[in-house]
Amino acid sequence: MAGKHYGPPEQYEDKLVKVMQCLGTTDYNFDWGRRGGWVEFRINGQLYRFDRSVEKAQENGQKI
Repeated sequence: MAGKHYGPPEQYEDKLVKVMQCLGTTDYNFDWGRRGGWVEFRINGQLYRFDRSVEKAQENGQKI
């Protein structure tokens, strides 16, 4: 069975821009790589950060 096919990084970056516009923030930063990624942004002065990694998934019993 072949692995999951992901689109080019530009496709996901374009989606992220649209989501940030919908949330009404222009102050955001992100990074992702092979083992994980994160997005942080500020809304009404409050900082939010979402991150995910292979290690976190395995710690929570998710099969990667």
